[in-house]
Amino acid sequence: ATGLGNLADTEKFIHTFNRSKGGLIPPTSFTQSSHNTVSGQISLILKNHNYNITHVQQAFSFENALIDAKLQLSLVMQNVLVGASEERIPILENILDHLGADEKFKQTIGEGASFFHLSNKPSPVYLLCATILNNAVEEDSTIDDFLAKNNVNRSNTLVLSAQALKLDDLQSDIDVARFCGRYFTNNAFAVHLACSELLNGKYKNALVINPDHRNSIGLILLGAE
Repeated sequence: ATGLGNLADTEKFIHTFNRSKGGLIPPTSFTQSSHNTVSGQISLILKNHNYNITHVQQAFSFENALIDAKLQLSLVMQNVLVGASEERIPILENILDHLGADEKFKQTIGEGASFFHLSNKPSPVYLLCATILNNAVEEDSTIDDFLAKNNVNRSNTLVLSAQALKLDDLQSDIDVARFCGRYFTNNAFAVHLACSELLNGKYKNALVINPDHRNSIGLILLGAE
C-alpha cells in the first residue's frame, strides 16, 4: 500500500524526461518510479511468483491492502505479506507551498514503512476487521455502531488516530502522527503500534481510526488473545 509511491525515483524520472527535451529516455527510470516497485523488489528478492499487487488509494491504501489480504487468505493463500511505505523528499515542501499549506502542517509531514505477516494460524494478536465506511456523518456514532456490530467494548479498546492530512483533535488515546508524522499510510504504523500495546496485555482490542476523506472513514480493528 502506498499513497504517493517512490517519490525520489519519480522526481529523478521527471528531471531525466525534462532534460531529454522530448527525446528517448531509458525505460528503467520510469519502471523504478512506479508505485509497485517495492512489492516487485520484494518478490524478486524472495523469488516469489505468487499474487502481487499494490493498492494506491491515497489515505485508504492500507485498509484496501488489508481487505485484499483477508480475501486472499479466505480463498487459497496460507500466508500473506502486507505492508505500506511512503517517502518524504524536499520537493514535497514546495508542492505543499503551492497547495497553500501552513508551516505547522509542513512540519508534521513524515515517512515510514511497516510490514506484517498474516496467516490463518492462531496468533497473540489478530485482525478482526478492516473496512472503509462511506457517508460516515458523525465519527463517534459511526465508531460506536462499528464496535457494537463486532461485539467489542469501547471501554476496553485502545483507540489510535491515523490522520494523514487533517489536523483535527480526535477523541483517541494515541495520535500516531506524534511518533511518525503525517503521511498517507501512517495507519500501517498505527497497526504496528497497536500490536505492541496489545501484547502488553492492557487492552483486549485496538481500533485504528482514519478519517482523512470527507464523509468517509477507515477503520482497522485488532484483537488480542
